[in-house]
Amino acid sequence: MFKKQFKKALSLIITAALLIGIIPSMSFAVSAKAVDISSLAVGDIIEFGSYPQSKVEDKNIIAELDRKDKSWISYDYYLGAYSGYIQSGSADGTMYKSDYMRYADINYNGEKYRAVVFDMYRPYDTMRYEGHFSDQEDNGYFPNIVYYFKYEPLKWRVLDPQNGFVCSDNAIDCVEFNGYIYRPEGESNYYSDPDCTNYASDYSTSEIREWLNNKFIYTAFNSEERFMIKKSLIETPSRDNDGYGCPEVTDKIFLLSVSDISNADYGFKSPYKTTDSARIMRFTDYAACQGLSCSETGYSANWVLRTPINSYRVCNVHCEGYGGNFISANETDYCGIVPAFNLKTSSVEYDKCGENAVWSYSEGTLRISGTGSVNGTDEYNWEEYNDSIEYIETDDGIISLPDGIFSGLNNLTEVCFGSGLQSIGQNAFANCPKLSNVSFMSNCEIGNGSFSDADSTLMLVYMEGCGNPEAFAKNNNIKSLVVSYNEENKTLSFNGGIDVKDNLSYAFLNKFLLENKESEYIFFDELDFHNIVPEQILIIDDEIDADINNTNLSLHNIYVNLNVIDEEGQHRISFEKMLELLKNGRYDAFKIVVHSDEQTEEQTFFEKVSHFFEQFFEDALKAISKVINFVTKLFKK
Repeated sequence: MFKKQFKKALSLIITAALLIGIIPSMSFAVSAKAVDISSLAVGDIIEFGSYPQSKVEDKNIIAELDRKDKSWISYDYYLGAYSGYIQSGSADGTMYKSDYMRYADINYNGEKYRAVVFDMYRPYDTMRYEGHFSDQEDNGYFPNIVYYFKYEPLKWRVLDPQNGFVCSDNAIDCVEFNGYIYRPEGESNYYSDPDCTNYASDYSTSEIREWLNNKFIYTAFNSEERFMIKKSLIETPSRDNDGYGCPEVTDKIFLLSVSDISNADYGFKSPYKTTDSARIMRFTDYAACQGLSCSETGYSANWVLRTPINSYRVCNVHCEGYGGNFISANETDYCGIVPAFNLKTSSVEYDKCGENAVWSYSEGTLRISGTGSVNGTDEYNWEEYNDSIEYIETDDGIISLPDGIFSGLNNLTEVCFGSGLQSIGQNAFANCPKLSNVSFMSNCEIGNGSFSDADSTLMLVYMEGCGNPEAFAKNNNIKSLVVSYNEENKTLSFNGGIDVKDNLSYAFLNKFLLENKESEYIFFDELDFHNIVPEQILIIDDEIDADINNTNLSLHNIYVNLNVIDEEGQHRISFEKMLELLKNGRYDAFKIVVHSDEQTEEQTFFEKVSHFFEQFFEDALKAISKVINFVTKLFKK
């Protein structure tokens, strides 16, 4: 029957070239393990994360990178509103952000690079205009030239092995402490906001702190590395304890303080107003391009601390290691950034949620790993992330979840259970108003009220033969999707009706695809599309097995298979073969081909729709069909 159906199938209806660089890998991240540096000594160096550092000098690589398309992003660096010199005492908050300096990240030949270009020199003081007193020219960088810097492992100096405390061994960038400053007329204090609520030197509200924890951390570290970094309580008294200290904050990444750089236990000299070779920081080419001020020998850099000395100035370290300097908050564009953080050093107790079960959190995702049951308790140590958790996944070794474990997660949208789960307690996911998809790999018992007060579009996705989830969905009037695999026909089937707007568990579907990588076809018994059929396209109902009105479309019995294009032409392959080819980088493009069982006229309905979409979508995948969009999502997450 299957072969007869495909003999009648349409010839190519919709195709979309999917570049290898665009199709993501169907693999799951391994939970991060703690980094044990307790056996190291103060001053030892470790490598962790990566960042643009060395300038690319190879002309052949530069030529290749020049040919790459670039999506330029503005650094949003500040400029002063006036030309010429401005006395610092006249700060009036007229600084503004500009896009005169831009960057673009590029992947080439298995390596990552950052392109940088600027239209005019970057001033070291945000009250200056058009590059006054810039160090970029002195460092050999000039306007309107694209420079490239290679992402390389970051080096970190161990300050406290037992607590995992490290700082960068180089000045890796230049960032404004606070680009905006304002002093009201008649006052002596300076502020970082027009309402005059925060001092310009206040680290807790500074732009540099925002940059460290919302930009740098995501550029330098992947999700597993970010999980390895502890949240630390940061105290920042003023240098002279005169009332200009900053409120306590809890961050992952932070700047060092005067107290840190004068702590003998960390390998520094005391007092801080001395010259100390341990405080001498080398710098990267990338930092030099940003406008870093460095020594005449080109060896070391000035770098900034978080400690304030008054409403306007913060402490910094001279390039020769003298720790008693200070600088205005808006003049740090020539000072290097030396980030610091605390690494997790062991599998600490707060990661445990069962005798052999642990949890981890990263970027909205909570993972329960290990084996056995999760403990029942009134409090879980992930509660600080409750408002951020969007996705929950359990490992195959987790067998049970207790009552109410994930109740009240206001932003949770998706849950994917592992194949070993046997039971879920009562009200386990109660009062999760955005929860719209839950997927099962096993025949799991579900407690009463487990998904009460979920989103009205909630759908349960489960493998064929999972009777308990099926019964639960039926008894509670919850939409369901049944996934099965036919080994003889090499077909993955999704039955139950899918709306492309459904929040499907792509993690589950990917996992299922990985377990059935020999598949050559995906089958949908019904695909529903809303608000995508334009009225100006003539619809002839008998062209395809479909229910159509002016704005909605339901397709029935749709088959999708994957084709690869190589030197021998186009031929069908399995998903397993696709993964192998992607891994080895042997092919340049794939095609997804959609078939229907119905006969059509010479110009098919799909061709009409594709013609319409081609007029309005020009992204990399040429998204000419919601079918293609849906299928590509199966390879994501």
